[in-house]
Amino acid sequence: MSPAADDEPRVGETDLLGSLSRVSRSGVSASARTVWIAFGANVVVGVAKTIAAVVTGSASMLAEAAHSWADTGNEVFLLVANRRRDRTPPNVTVSGGPASTIGADDDGRHGKTV
Repeated sequence: MSPAADDEPRVGETDLLGSLSRVSRSGVSASARTVWIAFGANVVVGVAKTIAAVVTGSASMLAEAAHSWADTGNEVFLLVANRRRDRTPPNVTVSGGPASTIGADDDGRHGKTV
């Protein structure tokens, strides 16, 4: 069996950098590409810190690991926001109705506009 080339993953290895590279070459916006790269980096850092916290029993390393996983969660929110940004907005008119008044009667004429 010949060894794998440097640019090919070995059997059983995940190709995280290769998948990030494919994302960077795809039709994804620069913003989404940046978020995907940060997501991948945060996953790697989160795994490393979690392993270090388990091996050492360090409470501060566990806190660091939790922080890295929280950052990873924030990246998920950013990816969802990027997808929603590209959708066409619903046909909504801004007319100053009940949604934009405080303390309005049913007809919305007597409230304070926001």
